[in-house]
Amino acid sequence: MSIAGRIKPLERERWADYCLEFHYVSNHYYDLEITRSDTGFSAVFTKKPFDRPYIKDDTDKLFQPWWDDIKAWGVEEDGRLIAAIETAPEGWSNRLRVTELWIDGAYRR
Repeated sequence: MSIAGRIKPLERERWADYCLEFHYVSNHYYDLEITRSDTGFSAVFTKKPFDRPYIKDDTDKLFQPWWDDIKAWGVEEDGRLIAAIETAPEGWSNRLRVTELWIDGAYRR
């Protein structure tokens, strides 16, 4: 079965406060230049290299209490979560916010 066919809703009772570990490395960043003219503003993003790679390790948790009506879906393998997406609706702006999008490091790329 494909990974997409294995995506299931995650129950809040089981997965609340499940720790998601993040690790990423970036060799570039985007520099922003804003220019004002008589007719308005313009913005230019320029991709630039870091002097040395930027490395970030962090954690977050599923089903945080400050999100209203939060829902999550994921893929389990051998009883452990290997991928998750979590969403929360924003009624005032009529949009759906993706609050988490996570894939276990062993399954990336």
